Amino acid sequence: MGRGIAMNANTVRFQIDLDPRRAADLEELRIATGAETKRELFNNALTLFRWAVQQKRLGRSIGSIDAMENMTELVMPIFDRIETVSVDQESESQALGSRRVLTNSRGAAVPPFTPSRAH
Repeated sequence: MGRGIAMNANTVRFQIDLDPRRAADLEELRIATGAETKRELFNNALTLFRWAVQQKRLGRSIGSIDAMENMTELVMPIFDRIETVSVDQESESQALGSRRVLTNSRGAAVPPFTPSRAH
């Protein structure tokens, strides 16, 4: 559960409580990726998750493909809550560009994924 969010002009402080196992997972991932700080790890994880959410919004699967081209799909309960959006008539290659208009099932515009620079 989150304890709170404190903000100033340049940063937002975000604090959460983790059980010891999840805290160890976080540190293990930080070491495995070479992230110098938890902030760097979090920013990269957030970028990856935002991309995954955008892919699910477009009706795509998220997964990995091994050398034999076998796909293992990433299944997360939170993905079931993501509403699929429709894309206008432009080519899919521009689907994540600024000129692309995505709409949800009610026809409301949905902002496209824009990767943020991890710090």
